[in-house]
Amino acid sequence: MHFTKILFYTGIAFLMTSVLAGCGRPAGYPDAWARPDKGWFGRLDGCPDLRGQYDGANENLIALLIGMDSIRMRERFVDQRVEVRQPEDGSWIEFEFSINENGVKQLQAGNVGRVIDGAYRKIRYLRNHDYSCRNGMLTRDGSEYPNVYVGKDREDNLIIGAESVVQNSIGWGDSPSIDLPDGLRTHWLRFLHRDPAADAAFLRQGHVQISRADWLNGDAVPVYIYSFAVSPVCIRLQYQYTPKHFTEHFMAEPSELCPEPWGELYIGDSKIVQMEFPEYPDSVDSYHLQIRPANPALGKEAKLVIIDARRLPARPKAPALILDRPDMRIP
Repeated sequence: MHFTKILFYTGIAFLMTSVLAGCGRPAGYPDAWARPDKGWFGRLDGCPDLRGQYDGANENLIALLIGMDSIRMRERFVDQRVEVRQPEDGSWIEFEFSINENGVKQLQAGNVGRVIDGAYRKIRYLRNHDYSCRNGMLTRDGSEYPNVYVGKDREDNLIIGAESVVQNSIGWGDSPSIDLPDGLRTHWLRFLHRDPAADAAFLRQGHVQISRADWLNGDAVPVYIYSFAVSPVCIRLQYQYTPKHFTEHFMAEPSELCPEPWGELYIGDSKIVQMEFPEYPDSVDSYHLQIRPANPALGKEAKLVIIDARRLPARPKAPALILDRPDMRIP
């Protein structure tokens, strides 16, 4: 019986030591941050439950996810939010990027950077093929990092640690240095939890801007149409050359959301069109730009009539085409 008690208390001590070790901070983890959340009771078949939205994502996060630090060097993105999705069985994980409120401000201010699109906008990985799960962390082998760890802290923020190899050596004065075994250093990034309740109002924000170049191109003016609308918009341009006749001018590709004769314009996208001068002062020649949200629930159609594009303002004084204003006219 005495031996049994010893085994029992030894087991309890080992269990408590393991739990306390699991509650500690990983190597290199900042002391000022909330501790990592091991998620003992909320895992998805052994994987951490990372589902949610997080702010502050940019090229740094993409570089860690896809294991290509060169992304950090050649790409610059305005501030983004990232939504993380997982199934209940934890068999895959998906990261989808889209702009956030701060990113819209950066875009409008003309800061260097663009919206995440193309191959980087949605990244999905498969468990036991692209990553594994252990100790409350998702672990991914990186092509430029020995390991990349993904988890959450106790304040529901997304935390990512990237291991890097550190070459060690020792030397004295002018004597040749002695190489020591390489070590590992982990650099941590944190992306703050975002309340998805803010999305409904945010998706209605933004506008479309139209401006002219500060030069003329023969008998035409280069005119730029730039979307700052968070949600995709549909645009249509018509040229009126008689009181009853219009000609279509396409500036964007049709899509499922914006079938012809409309084209889709995504936030950060810009289009250019050459607008010719009117032939004579009382001409009916004019351009009619129509814009509406791709999602009709987010606003109404707006129309801008341009009689002489030479009188359009140049950026940054260009007018904002708000999607709930029924009609505007540029003389």
